[in-house]
Amino acid sequence: MVKDDLEQAYAALDAEVKRREGEREKIKQIIASYEREKKELEAKIALYVKVNEIYKKAAEYARENSKSAIESIVSRALEIIFPGDIAFKIELSEKGNKPAADFLVSSTLVNNLVMESDPQEARGGGVVDILSLALRIALMETCRIPQHIPLVLDEPAKHVSDEYIKNVALFLEEVVKAFNRQIIMVTHNPYLASSGDRIYEVKMDNGESVVIPKT
Repeated sequence: MVKDDLEQAYAALDAEVKRREGEREKIKQIIASYEREKKELEAKIALYVKVNEIYKKAAEYARENSKSAIESIVSRALEIIFPGDIAFKIELSEKGNKPAADFLVSSTLVNNLVMESDPQEARGGGVVDILSLALRIALMETCRIPQHIPLVLDEPAKHVSDEYIKNVALFLEEVVKAFNRQIIMVTHNPYLASSGDRIYEVKMDNGESVVIPKT
């Protein structure tokens, strides 16, 4: 009787051991599956890090190229309109983990001293007007806006003195030739108005706008 009990107990214990071994094998398989997934995820993360670095470098390269192109166009505008050693600079930085840009006007003084200042403080509102105008042109060209889309200007250079207004017309003529882009301009300035290839005068007649071709 005791022998039978021992055999039954052994059989039960053996069955429990085998059951536990089966569970252990399943756990091993699950762990192996998780290890494979972990390696796959680590490989993907490494790839994403590399791709992110490539995107970051590409973005930096594009920013630098755009920066150089914009600085060149705006500086050219300043050189034409305000004769002298004056240039436009963009300082790129990061603020709050976001790219930021500060605009500066650079002037070379006597003894080759270079002074950089905020556009608002550089030679009055005329410079700000020209910067605004030149930046619009630079952004259109660097963003590759199709050439058939005209540049529409409403009272450009309204704060530029008569001393420099002829130079504004020269700059706009250069823009048309350099970029092959039409400019449509609304202005009260007689000199700018006379610089167009086609001129239309708008007058009020009995409360209605009447368009009169001048050329």
